[in-house]
Amino acid sequence: MLIADILAKQEKLGDAIIYAQNALDIAVAEKDYNFQSRIYGFLSTQYRTIGFHDKGKSFLIKGLAVSDQIENKEQVLKYRAMSHPTFMETAQLTCWWNI
Repeated sequence: MLIADILAKQEKLGDAIIYAQNALDIAVAEKDYNFQSRIYGFLSTQYRTIGFHDKGKSFLIKGLAVSDQIENKEQVLKYRAMSHPTFMETAQLTCWWNI
């Protein structure tokens, strides 16, 4: 993910997305839900930045959904709080806040 983040800052968004997808594959295999939700958020931002708003929205929703699997409910609340402004930009907020 570090490489993906650096590439995004260099505005090499296509390459950043590829590296983030690879990191997501590892996070899924490891069942690291916290990291998965963070990667989904990153992918959401990158896709929205390049103009694929629907795809960005779908990754944001996936991140919120997988955050339910995070054991530390304080982390869940932090992730959802960070996602809230982004979600409000792309869709109406629904009942995601039931922890």
